[in-house]
Amino acid sequence: MITIVIASYGDGHLAAHCIESILSQSVSPHRVLFVDDGVGDCEHLQSLYPEIEFVLRPENLGTVANFQDMLSRVETEYVMFLGADNWLRSDTIKLLSAENADIVTYDIVVTGELKDEILSRVPGESQEVNGDHY
Repeated sequence: MITIVIASYGDGHLAAHCIESILSQSVSPHRVLFVDDGVGDCEHLQSLYPEIEFVLRPENLGTVANFQDMLSRVETEYVMFLGADNWLRSDTIKLLSAENADIVTYDIVVTGELKDEILSRVPGESQEVNGDHY
């Protein structure tokens, strides 16, 4: 069982896409926690996604304190932290759950107008598929 923690700081306009990618997983997470760390641009999401637990902070805690607080709310053996400006393939939880490891990393897909700039800063190799890089 896995808990997904979605953290947002100014990404309220992108968060629904992230949430939809979690809710459309082929293997559902045990719990989804969403935290808006003091910006206040995610209130509209509560009525759209009542199955998600929201923490809407009135003030920013900062990255470390926010991470520690959200981790303290996790009751499952496994947890995934995801930025609200990211999203997952529909088989992500299934693939990661199949691994027998304490820490599992996942490949990323870089798309959009800044992909060339981002890829120039990422070490290692990437593979282009349908105009996107994996």
